[in-house]
Formats: sequence, C-alpha cells, structure tokens
Amino acid sequence: MTGGGIGGLSPIGPVDFNVSTVKLAFVIQPTDGVINKAIKTFTVSATTANNTPLDGVQITLTVYNNQGTPVSVSGNVATTTAGGIATFDQFKVTKAGGYTITATGSISNGTTKSTNSVLFNVQGKK
Repeated sequence: MTGGGIGGLSPIGPVDFNVSTVKLAFVIQPTDGVINKAIKTFTVSATTANNTPLDGVQITLTVYNNQGTPVSVSGNVATTTAGGIATFDQFKVTKAGGYTITATGSISNGTTKSTNSVLFNVQGKK
C-alpha cells in the first residue's frame, strides 16, 4: 500500500490504516512486586486511531531502573490477540528497586510505536 497505510486484522475483519496513527497504551499498569516472582498480570493494547483493535502486534518491554539504565528481565514479549491486547503474566524482575517500562510494538516494515508505564517497585534483597 502507499502513503504509509497497511492492512491488518481486527475482530471485524481486515482493516486498512495508517501506521502513523497506531496507538499503544497500558490498559492495566504494572504493579509493585517481589524479585524473581511474576508480578500481577498487566496488559498493553494496540489500536488504530479509531480504536479498532489490532491483532498480531508483537509488544516488547524494555525495563529501566530509577537511573534510566535498562535492566534484564524475563517474560517481556507478547503478541496482541484479536482484541488488540498483549498480556504479560510471566514478567519478572531480578533486582529490587523502582522501575518503569517502555512497551514497543512492531507494527510494519520496521515501524514501531511506544508507550511508557507508571513507576512500580520490586522488593527483595538486592
């Protein structure tokens, strides 16, 4: 397609949309947790400008500590379902501290969109 538009799948069938109008958002924000244990399930949505859910968008989480340094985590990749929701239910942080997450969606032809979480804390021995 031309003009930056691509076709995608939604619960109502194929949808044409402009990549630049795709929105990512935390539907359920990450909450405080304990090191090496999955924190409470949280979700990220991918939609068009008209709020049509997008299926098949790979969402990758990059986690930053309070100093802005990326940290190693597990359970940080999920793909949106027909409802446009990526669910993170096995996400773990291995060190205590305060963190934020940048969720990045791979949309099409290398195009990405991102959104940031609220601050959350992970407790345990450092």
